[in-house]
Amino acid sequence: MLGAFLTFLFLSHLAIGKDEDGIAKVNKLIDSVIAGETLTPKEWSDHLSAQSIDVNDLAKTDYPSGIAYGAVVSKIIKSKFADVLAAMTADGAIFKLASAVETQRNFTKTKEEPKSLRLKLAIKVPIVADIQTQDDVKVFEDSRGREIMEWRQYGEEGDLVFNRGAVIVQPNGDNCKVLVVGLHIIKPEKKVPWLGRGTATAFAKTHYGNYIKALESFLGH
Repeated sequence: MLGAFLTFLFLSHLAIGKDEDGIAKVNKLIDSVIAGETLTPKEWSDHLSAQSIDVNDLAKTDYPSGIAYGAVVSKIIKSKFADVLAAMTADGAIFKLASAVETQRNFTKTKEEPKSLRLKLAIKVPIVADIQTQDDVKVFEDSRGREIMEWRQYGEEGDLVFNRGAVIVQPNGDNCKVLVVGLHIIKPEKKVPWLGRGTATAFAKTHYGNYIKALESFLGH
């Protein structure tokens, strides 16, 4: 009996362990979105546009239902790129932007530098308890002259196996194109029940759309 119980515990640990191959595939997917190779909007609008990410289909993973959620959100905002650049690189800007996202709260800074921040936070989700996570966030300009705020989960504390995304800003005349990609994978023991999965899919679009709303609010829109 003891041997069977220990075997069960071992197999259970494997079941909830981190899927390194799956994580690598998901990172590759996000890299391709950030690079403009995947899920790039065909038409840009000054109205918020959001689409869900089918993680298993696009990343060729096999996560069970209720685990992996993501979205790509885009909008043309009425701000000059120079103004966005100045705002995003100002002292304390990362924390101000992160804390302005309506679906995030309970922030704790654990490390802060001029263009990077490490923090713990909670994501407010419908119906169930907040999702606890911790991220490294940085702001940088890429080789294409776009300003990017990117976050990546660090450590294994909290309710997520994986949490990564980016706000990507590029000049568009007197305006800017803003694209947000985000994807999170919930620990199996915390997976969304069947009845809540439609809500969870819609929430992903709302949550990542809130990053654009936070940026606009930060810019005084």
